[in-house]
Amino acid sequence: MRRRSYDQLQVRYGGQFIARLNGRVVAHAKTSKALFAKINKWRGKQGLLIEHIEPKGAICIYRYGISSQRETHPLRPSS
Repeated sequence: MRRRSYDQLQVRYGGQFIARLNGRVVAHAKTSKALFAKINKWRGKQGLLIEHIEPKGAICIYRYGISSQRETHPLRPSS
């Protein structure tokens, strides 16, 4: 398989997990568990990258840090 831009990956693999070896997609699956079952022959190879491809149009919000306190959603009442 040839190298692909992230836009191309989203069109083909949006919402799935992929495994890339040296930039090329070598396997894909809807769940990480299914992906790991497919990639046994590449495990431990240098250059193997596992990633989740967000669907086109998805909005992702990342939050860094770990809090030891219970947090509530600002729009949901706490129980």
